[in-house]
Amino acid sequence: MSRPSPFLAQVARYYLDQGSERLSSLRFVFPSKRALTFFRYYLGQMASERPIFAPKMETMSDFIQSLSPGTHLLDKTTLLFELYEAYKEVRAERGLPPAESFDNFLYWGGLILKDFDSCDRYLVPIRHLYTNLRDLKELSDDFSYLSEEARQMLQRFWGDLPALASPLPEGEEAEDHKRRFLSFWESLAPLYERLQERLEKLGVTYEGALYRRASDAREEILDQLEAGEDLVFVGLFGLTPAERKILGTLRRSERASFCWDASVAIVQDEEHPASKYFRQLCLDFGQEPGPWAEGLKGEHLPEEVEVIECPSLMAQAKGLPQLLSELGLATESAELQTALILPDEGLLLPTVSSIPEGIKDINITLGYPLDKTPIALLLRRWIDLVTLGRRSKGSPRYPADLLLGLLSQRLVTAYASDAPAVMERIRTMKRFFVSIDELWEQQEPSPLLRLLLDPISRADELLGRIRALLELLIREAIQAEDTSEDAGESPSRQVPEEMQLSTFDIEFIHHYLRLVKRLQGLKESYQEELSIESASHLLEGLVSMVSIPFEGDPLRGLQVMGLLETRSLHFDTMIYLSAQEGALPPGRYTDTLIPFTLRRAFGLPVGGTDDLGQDYTFFQSIARARQLIFIVAPAGEASTQGEESRYIGLLEYIYHCSVRRRTLRFSSDLVSVPEITKAKEGELWEAFLRRTTTSPKAGSSESKPLSPSSISKYIACPLRFYYEEICRYREEQSPSLLLEANEFGSILHASMEAIYRELTGSSDSGSTHTLIEPERIQEKLRTKGFVRRIVEEQYRELLKLGGKKELSGLGLIYCHSIEQYVRQILELDLTFAPFEYQESEKRHYTSFPLSSGERVYFGGIIDRVDKVGSRLRVVDYKTGSEETRMAKWDLLLDSRYKAILQTLIYCAFLAESGVPKDEIYPAIYMLRGDYGLMVKGKGYDPLVQLPLDTYDNASDSTELPASPALAQAPLPSEGNSSKGSGAKSPKKSKPPQTTLLSYKEAEAPFREVFIHGVLDELYDASTPFAQTPKEDNCRYCPFALSCGR
Repeated sequence: MSRPSPFLAQVARYYLDQGSERLSSLRFVFPSKRALTFFRYYLGQMASERPIFAPKMETMSDFIQSLSPGTHLLDKTTLLFELYEAYKEVRAERGLPPAESFDNFLYWGGLILKDFDSCDRYLVPIRHLYTNLRDLKELSDDFSYLSEEARQMLQRFWGDLPALASPLPEGEEAEDHKRRFLSFWESLAPLYERLQERLEKLGVTYEGALYRRASDAREEILDQLEAGEDLVFVGLFGLTPAERKILGTLRRSERASFCWDASVAIVQDEEHPASKYFRQLCLDFGQEPGPWAEGLKGEHLPEEVEVIECPSLMAQAKGLPQLLSELGLATESAELQTALILPDEGLLLPTVSSIPEGIKDINITLGYPLDKTPIALLLRRWIDLVTLGRRSKGSPRYPADLLLGLLSQRLVTAYASDAPAVMERIRTMKRFFVSIDELWEQQEPSPLLRLLLDPISRADELLGRIRALLELLIREAIQAEDTSEDAGESPSRQVPEEMQLSTFDIEFIHHYLRLVKRLQGLKESYQEELSIESASHLLEGLVSMVSIPFEGDPLRGLQVMGLLETRSLHFDTMIYLSAQEGALPPGRYTDTLIPFTLRRAFGLPVGGTDDLGQDYTFFQSIARARQLIFIVAPAGEASTQGEESRYIGLLEYIYHCSVRRRTLRFSSDLVSVPEITKAKEGELWEAFLRRTTTSPKAGSSESKPLSPSSISKYIACPLRFYYEEICRYREEQSPSLLLEANEFGSILHASMEAIYRELTGSSDSGSTHTLIEPERIQEKLRTKGFVRRIVEEQYRELLKLGGKKELSGLGLIYCHSIEQYVRQILELDLTFAPFEYQESEKRHYTSFPLSSGERVYFGGIIDRVDKVGSRLRVVDYKTGSEETRMAKWDLLLDSRYKAILQTLIYCAFLAESGVPKDEIYPAIYMLRGDYGLMVKGKGYDPLVQLPLDTYDNASDSTELPASPALAQAPLPSEGNSSKGSGAKSPKKSKPPQTTLLSYKEAEAPFREVFIHGVLDELYDASTPFAQTPKEDNCRYCPFALSCGR
C-alpha cells in the first residue's frame, strides 16, 4: 500500500491547484528554515511544467522580526553587558550596596536573561512573578523556628533550599544576611524594566521581548503587512502565549489561514493531551481543508520499527557504515529518502566522519561548530594553561604535561621551528612544573612561542594576545604559501605541505578573529574590568554560538539533522541516534532562577512529559516513514541517559507497532599478515659480517664487536636484531617527561661506580684491586648525606641539569628511590666484607668460534668485578626483575634468561684477560622482584644458580632447540620429557637441580648452547631473519607496528 505524500508536498499541491496568481499573493510561514527549503523544493517540482512567481516564504522567527522594522536583535554577550549596567543602576537607585563585579555577575546574568526571554514569550506578568519569587525566597531563608523533623519534611516538599543547611558567612548577622539575600530577588523586577528602557533607547532588543512587543501591538501589526497579502502558517504546533495572541489578531482580521497536520498518531489518540491541544488549535484558528486536515487513520505510524542496541555512545557512530550497508543505503543516491537524526548534537563530528565514502550526496544541516575546530581547541588548551600558570608567584610555572600537549599541536609545530627543541628541553628537565624563565635561559623563543608562553595578567592582555596570535598565524600561512612558490627560496625555511594551514584552517581563524575583535570592542565600550577567566568565558560563549555551514546540496541524498529540524519533514527511512530518555526527548529545564513550582504556576515551560511540542514533532516526523530505526546506547559514566526513549514504549505498547530488537554486532575479519623474513644478503649483511668478525685489537675502523645485550635481542626476535644491528635503524630518542627505566639504571650504575671510587680512593674507573673493609662501608653509610650527594650528582650529570639549580620535587623523589637502592647494595656488600674490589665499568673483549671456523667478536663493559674469598665475582646490576636460577642449559635460548646469558658472556670477557676460569663466578644484583635484593635484603644471594648436570646429560631428555625462534615455544616442564614416535617411555626423571658453578665448570655447556644454538644460526646465510612467534616479546619493541603486531 502506497504511503501518503509528505505534509509539505500536500500543502504545496493544495495551494498550487488554486492558481499561480493566488499562490503569488500568499506569504508562507514555517517553523524552521529546513521546512521552508523543502516546501520550496516540492513546489518547484510540481510547477516544473509552467513557470510561476514564487510566494514569499519565511520562518516564524523572521516573521516576528518583520513586525518591528528598525529594531535590531542584540547578541547574548552584548546583552550581558547591558544587563549589568542596568543592574548597577537599579541597585544604586534602591540604596543597596554596590553591585558585585562583572565577573561574579556573569553566571547569574546568563540565567536572568534566559528567564526574561521565557517570561516575554509566555507573557508572564514580571512584577507578579518576581514578587512571588521574592516571597518564596524569604520563606525558604528562615527555618530557625522549625524542628529538625519539620525541616526535613519541608525540604522534601520544596526541594533543596540552601538556608536549611548552609551556615552564615563569617562576621555576618542573621538579619544582614537575610537582607542581602532578599535584595537580589527584590531587584529582579526593576531590573527587567530598566533593561527594557535601556534597550528601547538604543533601538535594540532580544527575541523574547520582540514577541511580547508584537503581541501587545494588537491591530498595529496589520500595518506591517502589504496590501492584499495573506499569511499561511504551516506546520506549527507548540505555540507560546505571545504567538497565540499574534496569530489570533491575524485570524480575526481574516489575514491568516492555518495548515495543521492531523496525520499524527498522538493527534488521533484522544487520550493523549496533544489531541485535545490540537483540536483547540483548530477551533481557535481554523484549519484549511486539505488532505492533512483529518488525518488518515492507520497510516500515521511507520511500517517497520527497529531498535538496535550499541555497546557505547561512540560505538553507535562508528557502527554507522555497517548499519547503512545492511539497510542498502551505503551507496550513492540523490533521492531524499533517508534522514539521520542526532538528538545529541555532540555526536555530529564522529557521525559525519563515519559516513561511508560511497555516499557522495550528503547534507549536514547542523554546521561545523567553531568550538570544535583546530584553532579553537588550541586556544582552549592555551587559556587553560595560562589560567594555571597565573597561580604561581613570580615567573609562570606551567604543568609540563599540559605544556607539552600545547606545543605538540600541529598549528604550533608548523609555525614555531623551535617547538621540538623546547619540548625536548622540557622532557629532559624531568619536572612536573616548568618555569618559563628557566626555559628561556638557553635560547630565545620564536615569536609564536613568545606569544603563547609569556605571562598574562589582565583580560585585555589575553584578548590582545589571542588577536596577535591569530594574525601571526595568518601572516605565516601567507608567507609559507609565497615561499613554497618561490623557487629560489631555501627549502629549509619552508613549512612542510602536510603541516601548512589549509583553507579551512584560515577560514576558522578569520571567524575566531572576528569574535575576538567583537569582544574587545564590547569591553572598550562598556569600560568593564574583566578577569582572565571571565574574558575566556565570554569568548567561549561567543564561539559556541557560531557554526560554519557545510557545503552541499540541501535537497539531495542523506540528510543529517538535529531534532528540531525535523519539524514538518518526512522521509522514507529515519534513523535516530542516541534514542535514550533525556536525549529523545531532551530533559527538563535546569538553567533557571525560577523554581519548578512557580514555572508551572505561571505557565512557563518545565520540559519533560509536559512538553507536547516535542511529542508532536517526533510523531509527526515519523508519521509517513516506511522504516524507523532507533539506535540505543547505554549511558556513559558521566551521563544519566541510559534508559531507552519513552517514545519506543509508546509505539510498542500503546500504538501496537511491531518492534524488532537486535544488537549491533561489529564483525572484524582478521587480516592475515604474512610472516616477515629478511634474507642474509647484500651490502648491509656483508658490512655486518666485517664489523663483527674483525678483531678490535687489530685497530681496524671497521671493527664493531657484538654486545651481550644485542645478542639478547636476537634471541628475543631475530627480525628486531636485523633492523637494529644489520640495518642499524634506531628509534628516535625523544626524552620522556618521567625518568625512564634505562635512565634510572644508568644513574644507579654511575652512583655505585662513584661511591666505590671514593671507597678505593682511586680516580680511575677501571682496575683498582683495593681491599674493602666493613668499617669503610659503615662509615660511608653513617655519613649524613654522603649517598644522597653522590646520587644527586649523577642525576644532575646524566640529565645535564648543572649543580646550581634546585632539584624539582619529582627529581627529589627519583633521587630518594635510587638512594634506597644504593644503600641496599651497600648493606649487602657489608655482609661480604672484607672483599677485594678489583674493577668497575671497564671494557673487555672476547671471541667465540663458529662451526665454520670464523670467529665472532664480542665487547662490553662489566659493571663490577670483586673477589669474595676465593671467588672472583663478575657482577651485573639489574634494576628490573630477572631470572637468577636456570634449571636447564637450553633455557639460555629463552629471552627470559637474558641476564644469565649476558653475565656468562661477561665471564668469558674476564677469562679472555687471563684470569683463572675456576675462580670466576657469575653474579647478578637483581634489585626488584619477589626474590630481589629490595625484598630479600641481606639474605639475598647474588651468585647465579646453574644446572647441576652437564649439557650432554641434560640433552638426553630434552633436545636442543634448533633456533631462538623455536625456543619461544613452551619448554618441557620439570619432570616431563619429550616423546618421539616409537621412543620408549623414559624412566621417571628427577627434578632438575641447580648449583653454583665456576666459569670453568659452566664454560663447555654454555659454549655448546650459545655457539650451536645462537651464533651458528645467526651467521648461517641460508637461515633468514624471521619474526618471533612469541608476541609477548613484541610488547616494547619499537618495530611492532611495522611487523603488523
